[in-house]
Amino acid sequence: MILILTGPPAAGKSTIGSLLANKINRCAVIDVDMLRAMVVHPHTPPWEGNEGMAQLRLGAANACILAQNFNRALFHVVILDVLTDETARIYRHQLEQLDHRIVRLLPTLETALQRNQARGQILTDAEVQLLYAWQTELTDYDQSIDNSSLPAKEVAATLLASSAELIHTL
Repeated sequence: MILILTGPPAAGKSTIGSLLANKINRCAVIDVDMLRAMVVHPHTPPWEGNEGMAQLRLGAANACILAQNFNRALFHVVILDVLTDETARIYRHQLEQLDHRIVRLLPTLETALQRNQARGQILTDAEVQLLYAWQTELTDYDQSIDNSSLPAKEVAATLLASSAELIHTL
């Protein structure tokens, strides 16, 4: 099983992904932000023109290669990324032979901004708002969860329950 968690910054992707991975035997987590950070010069955020979008697509493609390798080694995979419809197509195409689902975590914008500030204002409010808009425009996902007031453990338990059949078929 490959589960792709998408959502705006501070949606809970890392927290929920970690909770899931700790409950699933033989599970790897791929944080696409870490893959993108491997590009040192020029490291360009996705909202900064053609180069930023090219690096966004490259991150998705590299995540797929890693997911395929983990899957061949009989690992389940949780991918953490901020998808657009374009990068969702990359995942769908490159992972089409494997069981995969895209789950969008979409708390309210106010919740995402508050969480971003609480974790040390990693991104500016304007950047969070832009990436939030990308998530509201996303159309290619299998499930969407408003986790504004849901505890991360509850969201993880729900996703685990809905993925139980896929987890046991690896």
